[in-house]
Amino acid sequence: MPSLTPYRLSLFMLNCYVHNDVEAVGTCVGCGKFICENCNTELKGNNYCKKCIDELFEENQRKMEKLEDKGSNQPMVFMNAGGGEELRALHQQEAMPMVHL
Repeated sequence: MPSLTPYRLSLFMLNCYVHNDVEAVGTCVGCGKFICENCNTELKGNNYCKKCIDELFEENQRKMEKLEDKGSNQPMVFMNAGGGEELRALHQQEAMPMVHL
Protein backbone atom coordinates (compact mmCIF):
# COMPACT_ATOMS: atom_id res chain seq x y z
CA MET A 1 0.00 0.00 0.00
CA PRO A 2 1.51 3.38 -0.96
CA SER A 3 2.12 5.86 1.83
CA LEU A 4 0.11 9.06 1.83
CA THR A 5 2.06 12.11 0.79
CA PRO A 6 1.22 15.48 2.41
CA TYR A 7 -0.59 16.40 -0.81
CA ARG A 8 -2.76 13.29 -0.71
CA LEU A 9 -3.34 13.70 3.02
CA SER A 10 -4.56 17.25 2.44
CA LEU A 11 -7.34 15.83 0.27
CA PHE A 12 -8.82 14.23 3.41
CA MET A 13 -8.48 17.29 5.64
CA LEU A 14 -10.58 20.43 5.54
CA ASN A 15 -8.21 23.28 4.85
CA CYS A 16 -8.56 27.05 5.00
CA TYR A 17 -9.85 28.59 1.78
CA VAL A 18 -7.15 31.31 2.00
CA HIS A 19 -4.26 29.15 3.25
CA ASN A 20 -4.73 25.89 1.32
CA ASP A 21 -1.99 24.12 3.28
CA VAL A 22 -3.37 24.99 6.75
CA GLU A 23 -6.05 22.95 8.49
CA ALA A 24 -9.33 24.79 9.09
CA VAL A 25 -10.59 25.35 12.64
CA GLY A 26 -14.15 26.18 11.62
CA THR A 27 -16.41 27.77 9.06
CA CYS A 28 -17.37 31.41 8.59
CA VAL A 29 -21.02 32.03 9.53
CA GLY A 30 -21.20 34.71 6.83
CA CYS A 31 -20.07 32.77 3.77
CA GLY A 32 -19.71 29.17 4.98
CA LYS A 33 -16.07 28.86 3.87
CA PHE A 34 -13.51 26.93 5.92
CA ILE A 35 -11.05 29.17 7.80
CA CYS A 36 -7.85 28.56 9.77
CA GLU A 37 -6.98 30.02 13.17
CA ASN A 38 -5.10 32.90 11.52
CA CYS A 39 -8.08 33.90 9.34
CA ASN A 40 -10.70 33.46 12.07
CA THR A 41 -12.26 36.39 13.92
CA GLU A 42 -14.64 35.35 16.68
CA LEU A 43 -17.46 37.79 17.38
CA LYS A 44 -20.20 36.96 19.90
CA GLY A 45 -19.31 33.28 19.70
CA ASN A 46 -19.43 33.15 15.89
CA ASN A 47 -16.53 32.63 13.48
CA TYR A 48 -16.03 35.08 10.60
CA CYS A 49 -13.47 35.33 7.81
CA LYS A 50 -11.80 38.69 7.15
CA LYS A 51 -13.99 39.47 4.13
CA CYS A 52 -17.24 38.86 6.02
CA ILE A 53 -16.13 40.76 9.15
CA ASP A 54 -15.18 43.73 6.93
CA GLU A 55 -18.61 43.60 5.26
CA LEU A 56 -20.31 43.40 8.66
CA PHE A 57 -18.48 46.49 9.93
CA GLU A 58 -19.16 48.41 6.70
CA GLU A 59 -22.87 47.58 6.99
CA ASN A 60 -22.93 48.75 10.62
CA GLN A 61 -21.07 51.93 9.65
CA ARG A 62 -23.68 52.69 6.98
CA LYS A 63 -26.47 52.12 9.53
CA MET A 64 -24.78 54.47 12.02
CA GLU A 65 -24.36 57.17 9.36
CA LYS A 66 -28.01 56.82 8.38
CA LEU A 67 -29.05 57.19 12.04
CA GLU A 68 -26.81 60.23 12.47
CA ASP A 69 -28.30 61.86 9.37
CA LYS A 70 -31.82 61.09 10.51
CA GLY A 71 -31.16 62.29 14.09
CA SER A 72 -29.74 65.67 13.10
CA ASN A 73 -33.17 66.88 11.92
CA GLN A 74 -35.11 65.70 14.95
CA PRO A 75 -36.23 68.20 17.61
CA MET A 76 -34.65 68.04 21.04
CA VAL A 77 -37.11 67.33 23.85
CA PHE A 78 -36.37 68.33 27.45
CA MET A 79 -38.45 67.56 30.51
CA ASN A 80 -37.88 70.36 32.96
CA ALA A 81 -39.30 70.92 36.42
CA GLY A 82 -37.70 74.35 36.77
CA GLY A 83 -37.64 77.65 34.94
CA GLY A 84 -35.62 76.37 32.00
CA GLU A 85 -33.45 79.48 31.58
CA GLU A 86 -30.35 77.36 30.93
CA LEU A 87 -32.22 75.39 28.27
CA ARG A 88 -33.45 78.54 26.57
CA ALA A 89 -29.91 79.92 26.52
CA LEU A 90 -28.64 76.64 25.06
CA HIS A 91 -31.41 76.65 22.46
CA GLN A 92 -30.51 80.18 21.36
CA GLN A 93 -26.90 79.07 20.80
CA GLU A 94 -27.86 76.08 18.63
CA ALA A 95 -30.24 76.07 15.69
CA MET A 96 -32.27 73.03 16.74
CA PRO A 97 -36.00 73.08 17.48
CA MET A 98 -36.83 72.55 21.15
CA VAL A 99 -40.02 71.26 22.72
CA HIS A 100 -40.83 71.76 26.43
CA LEU A 101 -43.07 69.23 28.14
